[in-house]
Amino acid sequence: MPNILNDLQQAAKFPKLLANLEAAMNKTRHELFDLVWEVPMVHLGSQLGLSDVGLRKICVKYGIPLPPRGYWMRKQMGKADARPELTQPNFNPVLEFDQPINVEVKEIKRKEREKFLKSLQNYEVRTIGELKDLRCVRTAEAISEYIADLEKRSHDSYDSVKDKPAKWPPNNVFTYQYFYSLQKQIPIRATAKNAIRAVCLADQLIERLEDLGIDVELVENSRRFRWDMYANKQGEKFQIEFREPWTKGSASKELKKLERLATGYDYYRDYMEIPKGILTVILGGGYYGKTFTDIKGKLEAQMGPMVEYIQQKLDDEIERTKQLRIRQKESARKEKIRQYNELIEASRKEQFEIALKEAERHEGLMRLDEYLKKVECELAGHDGAQREVAQQWLSLVRESFDKDQWVKGRVHRFNKIATEGVTKRGQHWYATPLPEDADPDFEEMYRDDMLDWM
Repeated sequence: MPNILNDLQQAAKFPKLLANLEAAMNKTRHELFDLVWEVPMVHLGSQLGLSDVGLRKICVKYGIPLPPRGYWMRKQMGKADARPELTQPNFNPVLEFDQPINVEVKEIKRKEREKFLKSLQNYEVRTIGELKDLRCVRTAEAISEYIADLEKRSHDSYDSVKDKPAKWPPNNVFTYQYFYSLQKQIPIRATAKNAIRAVCLADQLIERLEDLGIDVELVENSRRFRWDMYANKQGEKFQIEFREPWTKGSASKELKKLERLATGYDYYRDYMEIPKGILTVILGGGYYGKTFTDIKGKLEAQMGPMVEYIQQKLDDEIERTKQLRIRQKESARKEKIRQYNELIEASRKEQFEIALKEAERHEGLMRLDEYLKKVECELAGHDGAQREVAQQWLSLVRESFDKDQWVKGRVHRFNKIATEGVTKRGQHWYATPLPEDADPDFEEMYRDDMLDWM
């Protein structure tokens, strides 16, 4: 340990010391305490196979005090803070740092790289005559028409230049003028040779995806006046494009001449968009998608990784959608339980007001009954004709009410709940609130007018 501290004190920027630390990844609590006060957390953490945040958490866990903010700046100026004492000095366990994991990760990456390079050795190169998908055949026909039109305009033959090495800036119309796919065609924006290559790649890609149960569809993009291509699995979509990028450059005389040959118009600006002559396959959209080029290997040789990437992205999106639906269902379940419990609470609160109103109405009927009895008594001394009229009126009134109807009605409701359970909105004062983890079938439990609130 003293040797390590000597190295620490002599190393201004820590590289030599950190190299020595690689050999010993087990540290006692005392050793780690000394190190964190001699080496910044970022440098020490990276050598121990941790982030500075992870190392900081370990220090906090084992009660190791950390340098305060600004400590390293003050130390450089010769005004370092005094190091505090380590609490509980007799507590000195050995802390293990899993550096071998990094070696294992490197080995996995090395094997993956070897597998990838091996996959680049054998691959299929499809030609236009071997196309199988009707959409690719339709696109290939459009490319042939585009090439024929360029040949007619430039009085040059595509066959005479197609096998020559590409130059930049372009020196012929076939490497200068873009082909743009149109209605119900594979989305391609590329010069002649790359357009042909793109449609052949698309044919292979479609075939491989469909073998995995992944449909490929063309969808009209009215805003961009073209059709987009998507891999589709279980309702999830993933975009596929074929592009030859361009770069902005000066409009030289040679390029202006190519523009006139290709379009029949004179170019008037000082700059133009010049094709790079490099085909790219963009998976997942133009701005945020993953781009495959010939840098790591021929695009034809990367067909496997492209298919795997598309499949993985679709599977991830399917799982994400599945989890989203689960969360939405869970949220809806909790919301129904919340509403149901609020309904119970509201029903319980309104029972007092309901009872008051029933009592007032019962009292009114009792007063009415008492009033009718007084009328009968008052008629005792009158003649028969008058009493007959009065009795008819009294009968009509008494037929319209029962003085105990509110009491009987309330008792009837109690009996209905006791025999049938809670089935109506007004009965929820008697129901038991549901716990958060409940998953009731409301439609089965409450078949009547309670369903109105759901």
